[in-house]
Amino acid sequence: MVERNLSIIIPAKDEGKSLTVTLEMLVLFVDTLKEILVVVEDISDKSLVSAKKARISSGVELAIVVNEFQKGVTGSLCSGIKVATGEFVMFFPADEINPIFQINNFVFALRSGYDFVSGTRYAKGGKRLGVGSLSGNFLSRGVSILFRIFTLGKISDPTTGLKAFRKGDWEMGRVYSTAGWSYPMELQITYLKKGKTITEVPFISVDRPIDGQSSYKFGLWAWNYLRVLYNVMFRRIND
Repeated sequence: MVERNLSIIIPAKDEGKSLTVTLEMLVLFVDTLKEILVVVEDISDKSLVSAKKARISSGVELAIVVNEFQKGVTGSLCSGIKVATGEFVMFFPADEINPIFQINNFVFALRSGYDFVSGTRYAKGGKRLGVGSLSGNFLSRGVSILFRIFTLGKISDPTTGLKAFRKGDWEMGRVYSTAGWSYPMELQITYLKKGKTITEVPFISVDRPIDGQSSYKFGLWAWNYLRVLYNVMFRRIND
């Protein structure tokens, strides 16, 4: 029998049918799944209705968590990690479908001894279908190129939110991320600087295949990614 030791954290903001479908598919295809934590800003968020519509088997816990840190994805992710009970923790966007079929590979990598596992759309075997917004596609690919250079090829897709690690290794510490999905990137850089072992799992991404609206803002996100890159990679000293 496969051990259920994975906690999946999903930041949600007024998500509709895409969240319901994502939750049901996670339960069907992730055999190591212990719990799903849907994190919202407040209990009036309509994501709660979408989550309650999902048919969840008795072997998996579904919990609604209210963000208790800074507003936005960063605070939601930290709130989810804080209450997660699984040995392994994974971040997962509410609107992704295809990567679900690769999640067991993330857990396998952690069980094999890696400290941090990141999804990648830009290495062999990965692909990004649909561009979402042209500026968003440009930003994601541009940051990817920068990271390939700065990390000597160790990180090929820092901006994806698909990251997994051991709950016991996490320390919140000082957080530089203030907008968008930059906190997973911040964690990945921190692990790299501490000499932790990192690997990547290729996946195929399709931007919002069902419904929902992105909170992406080019100027705000680009500035945030750059300041995180500078502060964490070039200024932050290992704890």
